[in-house]
Amino acid sequence: MTGRERIQAAFEFQPTDRVPIFEQTVASKVASEAFGRPLDIGGGDLRRKEAVASLAGEQAHREFVAKMLGDIAWLYRQMGFDMIRMPWREKRKPARKIDESTYFFGSEDEAWSLVRYSLEAASWHEVDNHLRRGGVDVLVPEIRSAVESFDGPKSPSDDELADWDELCRLAGPDLCRACGCGGVGVLMYEPAWLEAMMLYPDLVGEYLSHRCEEQLLAIEVYHRHGAEVCLAGGDLAMNTGPAYSPAMFRRLVLPHLKRITAKCHELEMRYIFRTDGWTWPIADMLFEESGVDGYGEIDRQAGMKLDELRARFGRLCLFGNVDCAAALARGTIDDVRRATEHNLAETGGIGHVLGSSNSIVYETPPANLLAMFETARNWRR
Repeated sequence: MTGRERIQAAFEFQPTDRVPIFEQTVASKVASEAFGRPLDIGGGDLRRKEAVASLAGEQAHREFVAKMLGDIAWLYRQMGFDMIRMPWREKRKPARKIDESTYFFGSEDEAWSLVRYSLEAASWHEVDNHLRRGGVDVLVPEIRSAVESFDGPKSPSDDELADWDELCRLAGPDLCRACGCGGVGVLMYEPAWLEAMMLYPDLVGEYLSHRCEEQLLAIEVYHRHGAEVCLAGGDLAMNTGPAYSPAMFRRLVLPHLKRITAKCHELEMRYIFRTDGWTWPIADMLFEESGVDGYGEIDRQAGMKLDELRARFGRLCLFGNVDCAAALARGTIDDVRRATEHNLAETGGIGHVLGSSNSIVYETPPANLLAMFETARNWRR
């Protein structure tokens, strides 16, 4: 079977010649050490390198992108992954470099953010921005301005589509192709957004409606460029539960998610909602009412277990769930093998695409990465 056929079979709950496998992100360091060659694949290292390349000029950025796309396609073939997607990138060009680790984006007079790279954890994270300084008083006028100035959805850029087309070409025809459009919701990591949801729900709802229009157009465009799956959703939960109430999810997120999944199904595409955290308080809405086809970033550490999900949602395709922190990053090879076999036993390898509970993080021993997928490839029902 081809990778595309295995992924399609997983969505249809049909048996495959082996368990389908996929990883949405592998940290560059882990991949490089596993294969003994420098690879620009994913994680904070990748995002920092793209920011540095952007500052160095157009040619430097083109060279970075070309190497990145080639490295991703090569790694996915080497690992035998059945689906491919573009990694999380730093598409913004920094306004300036503050020091060797810190970069400034945006404009002091408008929206801005300060991003810092940590060498110890290879993390590329925002340490400050204009919303953290100004809170909801700054955010609400921005939302209102965006709503009032909205004159229709904008298509993905030519550069973005060219990168996608090249990645698909390099990956070859046998892998299933997952685009990243179709995200819906608010930034749960920004308190100003959560406060705005409570104080100005109608305004936030109108803003999300416009964002939904953008995503619907993007899905159509990527479908014309060969996308078969939307791997999107958006982080909305922590280990203790969703960042906002079930009532707020129903009011502000669910209607747009239903429109997005309906568009995917109209185009004969599949939609995977990905989020960390404990999602049980909104699970019926998220996994049944919405019409989503799959669930990714299933957070075992937060208590999301495959057998319980399968018992409740019998036709939901499950992606990942091998604990990326306890087993993969801190465990032994035997721990990883046991965790992988336990995951597969919970589903019987049907309607399940094996991978981590989120991504292969910087701290993961390369041997653990290889052990997880070797175990999955050799596993028999």
